Amino acid sequence: MKDVYFATGNKGKYGTLKEVLKNYEINLVHEPMDFVEELDSESVAEIACDKVIRVYEKIREPIIALDAGLYIKSLNNLPGAKINPFLKEHGIEGILNLLRGKERYCEFKECLAYMAPYIDNPKVFESDIKGKFSKESRGFIGSKPAWSELWLIFIPEGEVKTLSEMTEKEYKKWRARRGKDSIGAKFGEWFYNNNL
Repeated sequence: MKDVYFATGNKGKYGTLKEVLKNYEINLVHEPMDFVEELDSESVAEIACDKVIRVYEKIREPIIALDAGLYIKSLNNLPGAKINPFLKEHGIEGILNLLRGKERYCEFKECLAYMAPYIDNPKVFESDIKGKFSKESRGFIGSKPAWSELWLIFIPEGEVKTLSEMTEKEYKKWRARRGKDSIGAKFGEWFYNNNL
């Protein structure tokens, strides 16, 4: 197993990625980091690259950083890369109110950036998760590895339950169906196949 650091303050993201990456002989090491001053950009790739470069310059070890955007079609693709401020301003109930009587389709776009001593620029991996929002908050997060309270209203494409309603078995089954399309699998496969 090779160590790769993960710069994040989100324990849910860390737990989920650690589980995926161990399948590729990667030991994910948590590098607790809250990015108080995040790059002001609409591009999740630019934000992820900025994060990974800033932390890499401090620790000089193989490291990843992740950023995600949420694009709600009926809200002109808001909030984009500004999920946290949007969620803080509106909350789950506020988002549901904004969507009342509107199409509920949405898409998460994820970007993972990797930096290491043997590369000059971050290597970028992108993925998306399509789905829709429920009409009400459903389920309970509790000890689940939730990335966000949006789990209470997000129903992945092809599913009928929100992520927070899923049992651990159902969640793992859904994640397995995503397979090689997940951000973790894309990075893990590249890392493993390149013998890094």
